Amino acid sequence: MEEKKEINIKAYIHSLCEVFTPDNKLLFAGIVQECPKDETARIIHHKGEALPRSTQENSTVKLRIHPSSGSRNQLVIYRGTVIRSYSTYWDIQLTDTLLGIEHRKNFRQYINKEAFISCESSLQPCLVADISLTGLGIKCGAYYEVESAFIVTGLSLKEGGAPYEFFCTVRRRLPADENGMYFYGCSFTLPDERTEDLLYRDILKLQATALKKRSR
Repeated sequence: MEEKKEINIKAYIHSLCEVFTPDNKLLFAGIVQECPKDETARIIHHKGEALPRSTQENSTVKLRIHPSSGSRNQLVIYRGTVIRSYSTYWDIQLTDTLLGIEHRKNFRQYINKEAFISCESSLQPCLVADISLTGLGIKCGAYYEVESAFIVTGLSLKEGGAPYEFFCTVRRRLPADENGMYFYGCSFTLPDERTEDLLYRDILKLQATALKKRSR
């Protein structure tokens, strides 16, 4: 779904941002500069480095902007078209504002963190491969049927942080790999908005850490 409203990119000048392909592959992290037109965003590299050249003229991208510290603006995601791509900056003509809540729920972060599956008094070690606000990708040597229910415990997303507990339902299962590990795609429902906001902040911090490692 898309939110049809006026695009006010100038409210986000000097804010950090990321540019993604339409299928959410990260292209680079940047900073919003003074915009040549109301609905055009000029983006430079967040560390002043050379930018990748757009693979195709008029290619479609997604632009996610994080408001500057102290700003009252909300995190926003735009869809747009790359109209100029140089090593020093990209100009992106913005066409749509994508709904933030939809983005929140669909965004998936790869984490590869250890946890446990609790099911029928059995406790099995597992590896949580990825996480979103609605589900987990899990690798485990134990076999579970699709639509099985279990609890994932002991998953901490930040150092010293309290572990999360997720009541999961298996939605899909992939065959065991050469190490005997099954992959499970699981869904869960968070108990309240406060927990959702905490989880979303933790996921964003993980992504920020991953971006810093890539830019070194």
